[in-house]
Amino acid sequence: MAGVVMGVDGGGSKTEYVLLDAATGERVGGGRLGALSPFAGEGVMERTASRLAAVLQQHELACLALRAGCAGAGEPLMAEKVRQSLVQAGIACPVSVVGDHWNTLDTAFGDGDGAALISGTGSVCCARHMGTFIRAGGRGHVFDDEGSGYAIGRDMLAAIARASDGRGPETKLADIVRDVSGLNDIGEIAAFYCAPSRPKADIATLAHFLGMAVSAGDEAARLILEKAAGELAALAFAVLAKLPPELRRLALTGSVLTENRSLRTRLNALIAERFPQAESFVLYTRAAEGAAAYALKQLRSGA
Repeated sequence: MAGVVMGVDGGGSKTEYVLLDAATGERVGGGRLGALSPFAGEGVMERTASRLAAVLQQHELACLALRAGCAGAGEPLMAEKVRQSLVQAGIACPVSVVGDHWNTLDTAFGDGDGAALISGTGSVCCARHMGTFIRAGGRGHVFDDEGSGYAIGRDMLAAIARASDGRGPETKLADIVRDVSGLNDIGEIAAFYCAPSRPKADIATLAHFLGMAVSAGDEAARLILEKAAGELAALAFAVLAKLPPELRRLALTGSVLTENRSLRTRLNALIAERFPQAESFVLYTRAAEGAAAYALKQLRSGA
């Protein structure tokens, strides 16, 4: 079977892809591109789709199947929007698009049952049990995605706005945001992050620096961490409650959870209080690898 399969993990900030040789299953390529999500901003998804098509066109072997799990593509209409962007970019092989949570479940549990809590640019908790899909959250940053990178970044900006007005305590978060943005004045910072064209990924990126302020003893940062942990725990509670005790295995993934140990520790403590028998683990395996493995399995089975 001469050719390759591509697995794609499309996020609201970045996209990772993996190429596997269809005959051997060995990895023969991979990389990182821009966002591939229907909510990534005008033209962003289409540009990333074109770059993925270019990667395949440059490869010496034809692509036989592509599986993409994308943030914001959990609903059929949004998944079809992503799929059309890939097809219109010139990708000729069969293309399957699902929500990014499916990639995570496949990567963490293969064909088995279990749950996953994802916090990257957005957030969602989901599970698979005897053919039934269970979900909490993940409905976008406008009124959901609590505990996500975007929500944390937004709360960091709110904290420095309150501090500048005297509505809240002074916070080291102000210095962090100034360093990241290169701006000093709160008016300039507000204009920068509130610009209509500002990608939400720019706000979500701030979450990576929350731990620095927490470690320095910053009270505003600690409260943001506590809020995020509580919101993520609420997502997990909603899903775990619908699973039998023996299947309460929770994969933690997404950059917010894999990179912030303090947040992860607090989250695990909250989960242990509610579900003492639940098991959580950090999933470091790239979701794009799980997507590629799924594409290869489907190709070989003739599905």
